[in-house]
Amino acid sequence: MSKEQYFTVAHRLPVNVIPQPTGFELPDIEQLEAEIPDPFRISTSIAAIDINKSRLVRSYGEEVQELIEIINQQSRKIDMIMGYVLAQQDDPAHRFHSLQFGGGSWSTRPPRL
Repeated sequence: MSKEQYFTVAHRLPVNVIPQPTGFELPDIEQLEAEIPDPFRISTSIAAIDINKSRLVRSYGEEVQELIEIINQQSRKIDMIMGYVLAQQDDPAHRFHSLQFGGGSWSTRPPRL
């Protein structure tokens, strides 16, 4: 069996990580979903709505381009607000910065104070 290959990006990205004790067992999908904070659930729902909206609007063609731009501007405003709300989830006690991340793994270091 071959080892899966994934992309890796060397990038400094702020993350909040709570280290788990040795022997920690991963939760099942229901337990994991129950742990997701509400702001992240809302953000995911908004993204799904945006994807569905984009598909629907594309089906109307060129005659509704101004309406499409207005809708896209509203979406960008909501994205900015959600970015702010999600940033408030930052906990300095669990703050790290990535060294690299990708489809198969990521690595971090504590931030410089």
